[in-house]
Amino acid sequence: MKKICGLVFILFSCAPSTLPKYSKLENLRILGLVASNPDPAVGATVGITAVVSYVNKDAAESLTYKIKGCADPGVSRGIVPTCEGGVDVFPEQTGSINFTTAANTDALSAVNITIPATFLDGLTGAALVIGKRYMVTYTVTSSNGAKSEAFKILTVSANTNKNTNPVLNNAMIDNAPLSSLPTTATTMIPSYTDASRETYLGYTGETKQEELITTWFTSDGNFRTARTLLTNIANFEPPAARPTTRPAAIVVFTRDERGGAAVKVYNNL
Repeated sequence: MKKICGLVFILFSCAPSTLPKYSKLENLRILGLVASNPDPAVGATVGITAVVSYVNKDAAESLTYKIKGCADPGVSRGIVPTCEGGVDVFPEQTGSINFTTAANTDALSAVNITIPATFLDGLTGAALVIGKRYMVTYTVTSSNGAKSEAFKILTVSANTNKNTNPVLNNAMIDNAPLSSLPTTATTMIPSYTDASRETYLGYTGETKQEELITTWFTSDGNFRTARTLLTNIANFEPPAARPTTRPAAIVVFTRDERGGAAVKVYNNL
């Protein structure tokens, strides 16, 4: 049996992967959600921007979204991120999606939700400063049955040292902003403001500085490095030929470790 298991391991470990590359934009995907205020107070209105891509969308397909808010049911403990049967629910909103270019990749218009005014009722002292987690769920559905789901956790508190989103300026190639789909292998780095890396107090009282992580996506070619830390380089390999029936798209998504996020969508390359 040991020999058989060893053979199975060798066969599976040597087989070429058929999994799609994480950075490749093809099928319907929500790439991420950006909250206008990732660290809101009770009663605050928060705009939620979904970054959606569906490069392979058929012309006849239509897309709709639905968004809902509720108290975090315990996602960090493995609970399914759903607001069905939840508490402190913000009513579901729905709408249609229309992309701005034929690359079918966009940061959609923000949809507003409101944090319940009573969400922190019953908390006092340090518990008010720590706050509670509020969850936003977002679903995009195609008329052909394709679906993509995402959720965003907001920290609602009375803390006066609020987290804000990083400010992402551009993807940079050789000190110049990305303006066209590269035709040769190259490297890219994110450009963001110095103030994007905020300082904050850790759980044990130590001062910490945010670490920004950037995720890279492309409709054509390939990012050999799907995620980079701070301003480390992302290696890009161009396609053998650029698309002829649509523009190419590259998406740069930067996050901090406290829920802040920023996105830059290039959908007409």
